[in-house]
Amino acid sequence: MLQRMFQMLYAKVDIPLDKTISRDVKEIFAVSKKNVANMLQRYTGKIHIGVDGWSSPNLFSFLGIIVFLVQNGEMLSLILDFIRMTKAHTGEHLAEQIYKCLDSFGVTNKLLGQVYNNASNNDTATTELELHMEGGMSGASTQICCICHILNLAVKAILSQFAKSKKDTVAISTSEGSDHEDDEVELDEEDREALKEANQDRMASDAAEVDGIAQEVEKA
Repeated sequence: MLQRMFQMLYAKVDIPLDKTISRDVKEIFAVSKKNVANMLQRYTGKIHIGVDGWSSPNLFSFLGIIVFLVQNGEMLSLILDFIRMTKAHTGEHLAEQIYKCLDSFGVTNKLLGQVYNNASNNDTATTELELHMEGGMSGASTQICCICHILNLAVKAILSQFAKSKKDTVAISTSEGSDHEDDEVELDEEDREALKEANQDRMASDAAEVDGIAQEVEKA
């Protein structure tokens, strides 16, 4: 249908094959990654990373890794990788994926700050990553908690004082705010288990943080 629309607008349009587009995207990524790696390796300062997980509307789980640095007095941020996760988001597995990403760019010795949300598996990831690093700074002293996640937890804790407790309710939401909540997709068992565990870990961690803040509010 799309090809016919293009041809209707311009009969001589050259429409590439899907395999051609896929090949070109991979080639562009390879060239871009090499250029980014060279730039980061030449950079004389320290770099910082931001890491977060995301579940697509069709229920696939991904890990995004972004690098931050200051260049010529300006903040620069670049996407390093967008990794499909097929295992549970344990701290050990997160650390392994993060290290592989940094190592592929040749910058394991340049890492300083690491930004995560406040889930317990991210605390473990920070500790585990330190075991992989050689020369780069890592560990709990370099972990930076996401202020947006902290504010979100604080608001939840305040609102929890006016709502019925839902501690015993377990819900897996993979597409909050999405128009695709009723989409049906085929997932293999490994993807289903990874997605389920990732969401449960995140929700359990958030619930624990909210309960802790709520208790402090009640004491005040």
